[in-house]
Amino acid sequence: MKIIITGGDGFVGRHLCNLLSLNHEVHLVDNFRFGLHRKLFHRNSKYIVHECDIRDFKAIHKIISELMPDIVFHLAAVHFIPECEKYPDLAISTNVIGTVNLAKTLIRTTRLIFVSSGAVYSPDVNPHSEDNSPIKPSDIYGLTKLHGEQYVNYLSRERGFIARIVRLFNVIGPGETNPHVLPEIMAQLMNGKRKLVLGNIKPRRDYIYVKDVIEGLSSIGLSNENTISSGEVINLGSSKHFSVEEIVNMLGKIVGDKIVIEIDSNRIRKTDRPIMSADISKLKKLIGWEPKYSIKQELENIWKNPDLSDKILKGVSL
Repeated sequence: MKIIITGGDGFVGRHLCNLLSLNHEVHLVDNFRFGLHRKLFHRNSKYIVHECDIRDFKAIHKIISELMPDIVFHLAAVHFIPECEKYPDLAISTNVIGTVNLAKTLIRTTRLIFVSSGAVYSPDVNPHSEDNSPIKPSDIYGLTKLHGEQYVNYLSRERGFIARIVRLFNVIGPGETNPHVLPEIMAQLMNGKRKLVLGNIKPRRDYIYVKDVIEGLSSIGLSNENTISSGEVINLGSSKHFSVEEIVNMLGKIVGDKIVIEIDSNRIRKTDRPIMSADISKLKKLIGWEPKYSIKQELENIWKNPDLSDKILKGVSL
């Protein structure tokens, strides 16, 4: 199959390109917003690299019309929540307009896998279910992803292409590009700190290892229409949730050292969900998929090979 992965230079995208290029013709599409030097990561890869900003309709239309892909995995997005709050115009132009630009180029023979987020759900203490949980984003990022879902559904019906929406939860693993809480913790530990300066440590999140994510996305994308119909919305998470405090305690055992947490009030978000967890029963029912890695295995693997960017290691904010 011929596959395009937008956002292919991002955290999840790089892993997905490597996996799918083992058996398919893969084309990475990215604007390399984290630096053109990152093109070096892809020098000896099996996939083909295209520098393109999805906000540029003519540019993305040219790539799609020339390649005529069988499947498009749409991961390109601004997804670091503080950045979305600080630069809403960037989040909207990328996550909404960029998505519309891409969807407007697709034809009936193409299958679109739109990677959305659990952030579209209303805050709830119960696991979020695709068909039963209320939808009410609590931040700009969640709003842009919800609008993206709505445009994908509308344009797939109008243009006749197959669309599947995957709501990702908190992905962790080597190669993070944004200073989310776990890479920030790892950066502080790698810099020799054993007193971690953090913000909210009580909220619980559904952490899923990036290798599980790419296997899940691949299975969803490659499944035929008899297995997963167009318009289907699917959660992709671990169905287990942990607080930052619990994560730090687990890391202390892995590192073999005592780790102390210092709360910095400047890092505490004004609004934060107490719990965000995925109900993945639909995914299990549709294709029999479930994650392989435990949180302990995930943290051990990340500690051995964090592959953090220089920007995160230096503690530079976006």
